Amino acid sequence: MQTTTIAGIVIALIIGLAIGYTAAPGAETLTTTVTSTVTQTTTETDIRVMVETETEFRTVTNTITVPITVTSTVTETLNPVPPLEDLQKGVTLRLKVGSAAGKGLAELGFKNIAVVAQSNLFCIELGSVLAAVFTSSGGIAKLIVVEPGVNEVDTASLITDTGFEAVVLAYGGNSPPESVVAGFKSMVSALMDSGYKGAVVVHAAAFANMALQESLADDRLCGYLKGVDVYVYLPNPDEGKLEFFRAVIEDDCKLGLEPVAEVNLG
Repeated sequence: MQTTTIAGIVIALIIGLAIGYTAAPGAETLTTTVTSTVTQTTTETDIRVMVETETEFRTVTNTITVPITVTSTVTETLNPVPPLEDLQKGVTLRLKVGSAAGKGLAELGFKNIAVVAQSNLFCIELGSVLAAVFTSSGGIAKLIVVEPGVNEVDTASLITDTGFEAVVLAYGGNSPPESVVAGFKSMVSALMDSGYKGAVVVHAAAFANMALQESLADDRLCGYLKGVDVYVYLPNPDEGKLEFFRAVIEDDCKLGLEPVAEVNLG
């Protein structure tokens, strides 16, 4: 059995991040100076006794207008908009990976799968393509969009009760890495609690964001994942392939990857 260690898939990690465009340039911090002018009006009232009658009072109102200039500094953090060409490349790559993943899972012999997509545009886009291609290959697929902390338990129960042979955890996309890891671990925990015993398939971007690795660092989740089949798919653009691996989880929860299949990308 040939096992690929984590150290041997650095390029696949980089490509996995690119699927979600998390390799985009960092946020820019812009400092803006805002100048505003406020007009303040002060009214002074003088009461004097007229000497002529000594009974008539005259009120004199003096209005003084004082312009006050207020200068303030506002700091804004803006996410840069990626170049159109890079956005197009990202869309193309996600379409290719989703399509190849759907074909690959069918070729691995799965007949029905659930695709759990993290609630962001990129994951939903990829998950939709994966489910559609898997269905066109003769299988049955259900796409479920999961909002972390909202419908994970219900989703896990549905997957378990329906008896899906595999569940694809399509986490990553344009969500922050900490959100990817937290959502992934929460979904795995929900699957465990629901009694799900089918295969767990880890999407490339989830793997690139260390979601599987962080799950294995949790003794409870590691124990569960050691008891089910875990697969990972990673793109290899240099070879024009999407490569499928079976996760080999040791007793100490260290992770290795065993190649099991590959599918042409696009």
